[in-house]
Amino acid sequence: MFTIGLSAKADRKNLRRIAEETGGAYFWVYDPGQLKNLYNLIREQILHEYLLIYAAEMRPAEKKIVKVVYSADGVKSEAQRSYFSGTIFGFGQDRLGFLTFLFIPIAAGLLWVLSLIKFEHKKEAPNLTVHTLAGRKTQVHTLPVTKARSAITIGGSESSDVTISGDPKIKLTEAKITAKDGVYTISSAKAPIMINNRPVKTKVLRSGDLIKLGDTQVVFDAGVTTIEDVGKKTHRKKSSKKGKR
Repeated sequence: MFTIGLSAKADRKNLRRIAEETGGAYFWVYDPGQLKNLYNLIREQILHEYLLIYAAEMRPAEKKIVKVVYSADGVKSEAQRSYFSGTIFGFGQDRLGFLTFLFIPIAAGLLWVLSLIKFEHKKEAPNLTVHTLAGRKTQVHTLPVTKARSAITIGGSESSDVTISGDPKIKLTEAKITAKDGVYTISSAKAPIMINNRPVKTKVLRSGDLIKLGDTQVVFDAGVTTIEDVGKKTHRKKSSKKGKR
């Protein structure tokens, strides 16, 4: 690309950069009448250009530089260009073999095996996991799964359904979790509570929600079954026991 600056206000720096990066040349003239001679000069230069075909090698490198030097009738010309060579698994095209491509199905197989491994046993019923200020994980508390008990309270009082002791910042009754049609909602009658680092007074809980009460953190897990499923299973167990009697 050939660029021309036709005034004193022309952006010489960028015009020169564009020309150099594209293999052209930059010209700067004040008189528009000189454009005809300038166009003829560019035409002659293009007509006398050489087209070189170069087979780029693919060996790994941060930057490849190609320099061409041409000499004729005592006149020497040279040009230099650079390029980046792509690699596969860090190897160039000339070094790729059967063992390299064998890595792909092996990696896919390992990923499939890992997907079958259960790293953590997921609780069946919805539950709360309490983490104290010291980072100690306490007992996992199962949330209500029957219509007879549709709500629990969390606080520092012994009368709370989930009592958190050892945290002076927790009030007697800090929060209340209610269950309806398989949906758990947490609410606070007084000050807002922090859930996922946001103050709220009422929120529908989802698996992974982080509830902060004072300096204690409580994680909600929806489990793998709904309230109705667990309730039916509990009812079936009771019925089977009665049948055995």
